[in-house]
Amino acid sequence: MREVSERNRCADVGSMGNASTGNAVERTQPLAPGSRRPDRGFVALMHSVAYTKILYKVMGKPNENFHDGLDCGLDDVDEGYSSGCVGGGVHNERDILLSSLLDCCGFLRVPCTIKVISPSLATRQHLELFHSKSYLDMLDPSKRRSLKCNGFSRHQEHVQNENSNARTSQTSKANDKRCSDPQKGNFDRNANDASTSFCQRNYWKEMDLFGLTDDCALPETRAGQELLWTYCRSVAGASLQAAQLLCSQTKSFEVAINWGGGRHHAKKGQAGGFCFVNDAVLAIKYLQKKRHRVLYIDIDIHHCDGVSEAFYNSDSVLVCSFHKLALGFYPCTGNPKEKGSGDGFGYNLNIPLPDHINDKCMFSIFQYSVKNLMKAHKPTAVVLAVGGDGLKGDPLVGPDGWFLSTDGLANCTQLVATEAKGRNAKLLLLGGGGYNDVNTARAFAVCTAASCCGIRPSMLSELPRDIPTHNLIERYKPDYQLHTDANIYERPFTAKEEKMMKDGMKNVDKLVAYISKKERSTYKPFDEVYNDNW
Repeated sequence: MREVSERNRCADVGSMGNASTGNAVERTQPLAPGSRRPDRGFVALMHSVAYTKILYKVMGKPNENFHDGLDCGLDDVDEGYSSGCVGGGVHNERDILLSSLLDCCGFLRVPCTIKVISPSLATRQHLELFHSKSYLDMLDPSKRRSLKCNGFSRHQEHVQNENSNARTSQTSKANDKRCSDPQKGNFDRNANDASTSFCQRNYWKEMDLFGLTDDCALPETRAGQELLWTYCRSVAGASLQAAQLLCSQTKSFEVAINWGGGRHHAKKGQAGGFCFVNDAVLAIKYLQKKRHRVLYIDIDIHHCDGVSEAFYNSDSVLVCSFHKLALGFYPCTGNPKEKGSGDGFGYNLNIPLPDHINDKCMFSIFQYSVKNLMKAHKPTAVVLAVGGDGLKGDPLVGPDGWFLSTDGLANCTQLVATEAKGRNAKLLLLGGGGYNDVNTARAFAVCTAASCCGIRPSMLSELPRDIPTHNLIERYKPDYQLHTDANIYERPFTAKEEKMMKDGMKNVDKLVAYISKKERSTYKPFDEVYNDNW
């Protein structure tokens, strides 16, 4: 990577490859919130116009009435966009809304607390720190082979070994479209007639094994596939560079933020849940390489199955997930009985939470869990994935989701930032789900300020209640507030839900007791500690 000035880029030279997703944002005016110089340390915000464009092109959804607000350097964002649409544009305009909100609130100006860092692209070698070569070959257009009739048989055994939990081919509705080119993939995967060749049917079987169907289907065109590959490298590169900045001996970064990251469903050789590469796992592995003891906390409403599986056998990473667990709710994992195995037995903590949980109840459980886990595990680095799909009214989750507000997510973020600061631990903040684009942009902006509270405690309170006037202000009508309304209604939980929450806190106590005994090397076997079949 070319050496550039500290003001433009604060990454360690030579460690993140040669390509970059854009230049850093430079401003001359001081940041309004947190403008005074902190006692020590900075927050690295991974952001650039080019990075935002890539996120929007791949995960966003075009809106004819939206381009009036794209005069903030994103006016050409729709160029070639339709070829790169993934998941039907599930994030809508979330990334552009967040970019403009961070700008109008002052976060993108050269500050004394927050440094805006232009993310670099990860290389293929970086992605291979976790993902399998055969899986990356399917994502990388330069490596992806055209499927031959004997291609599936050559790779089937290798793929199945790498994906022990790979989903089997699912029956889909008949599709009348036929295509002689299996790269386009819009033929009937279940047809047995002569119009669909044997290699075409096997193409879908192979795609299913890699998870590259349904919500993670590859774009049909070569241009779309190249854009998706750039997206994967961009997201992974931003999180890896963020972790690298936290480990740097020459730069005083205590917090790093990548709101485009948190792709926690991707597995070693399989995509899933709109996630193609698991940047969270890649960042954690980098922190491990630098001898950090990691605590991973996830407050996305969906269970972090990809992260959990990656460190299921490790006791150097404690994975704690707060999520919804219900029959048929993706990804159908995260049962409290999933505790890890081998050396990692007990280091995989799942805390399911009931529907309609509000800020007060959520924070009570979260605070109790995090403080005790931090005390017992003694992490030197904390990774927090903040999903916006726990906000009330998320369209993808539906009416049976959580009833959190932006303040609820910000309170959790502030707690982690304060606890990490008190223990001299680094904090990596990642994004995640969130399909109400306006509310998720609000939440991520507020959580950006909350993450600074370990360095500047008053940062969150300095944010304006009303969104400053800017070109996208009409998207926040009718109230134009930066915070969403907190749900003060507390519905009575059922006996089953009450037991679920109490069991979650009991499991925290049991895990803390086990870790404490293990650290003193005088602990009993795990099964004796958990004699109630927890």
